Amino acid sequence: MDLLGRMSLPGALPWVRIPASVVSKTVHLAGVGPRSIAYDTRAQSVSVFEDESAAVWRLLYESRGDTGPALSYVAANGTFDGNAAEEARSTLLGFLDELEALGLVEGPGGRAPLPEPPP
Repeated sequence: MDLLGRMSLPGALPWVRIPASVVSKTVHLAGVGPRSIAYDTRAQSVSVFEDESAAVWRLLYESRGDTGPALSYVAANGTFDGNAAEEARSTLLGFLDELEALGLVEGPGGRAPLPEPPP
């Protein structure tokens, strides 16, 4: 099992929890794109995200772990070769695994099915 015991059902993804010790700020720089900085006050570690990863992190942080808005963003902005819905889910799960390794998310905070991305 990965991402903290993630369900193996297709299309299902748990919510994640963002620890109270994590604070974040996202800025949009003209001609450069979004940049996010996340600081874990407990671990005293800093993570910096650029472009698409900054946008996805901002959505996760602002929704306090709801993966739905992030999935919609990935589905709308990703480039996929096959099944876009499954590839968007896979992309988001990979990013969540990275965030977990950084200590920025914990989970699952629930076992809500991941909503279908918009057409």
